[in-house]
Amino acid sequence: MRKKICITLSRVFPKTHNRAGEPTGFSDKLASGKKIHTIRRNYDLWRLNAEKMQRGGYALSIRQWIDKPYRSKQREIHVQNEPIRVQKVYMHYDSTKDSVDVSVEHTLVDAEYIAKNDGLTLEDFKDWFFSNVRHKEDADFNGVVIHFRPFSY
Repeated sequence: MRKKICITLSRVFPKTHNRAGEPTGFSDKLASGKKIHTIRRNYDLWRLNAEKMQRGGYALSIRQWIDKPYRSKQREIHVQNEPIRVQKVYMHYDSTKDSVDVSVEHTLVDAEYIAKNDGLTLEDFKDWFFSNVRHKEDADFNGVVIHFRPFSY
């Protein structure tokens, strides 16, 4: 039996998002192949998790909160036995243009394309990562793209 590395996908948009409380559809998008990755902070942790899966004996348990995040139980929506791939991501939000520049492993990637692969529209993507500063100030995000499928930018 494999040990599990857990990751949660949001069932609904977070409180800070302009669509707060609405379903994200991430579970269905993951099952249909429309959500092929997720973006998080903590590249170093996910690089180690990817290495563990590569060596074998580990599976990725993809879960969702049943109700409120961190205050309710989780249910497993998918188990992935194939190793994950990880890539460093840097995003810069420009408040004057209401635009986001995305760089994966130092290569520019179209923001709409990465948003789509994350299961979001570009507007939802910008609000997800920059809702606290959107239209007010510039902001940066450093993190990791965790690929569920054999794909990379």
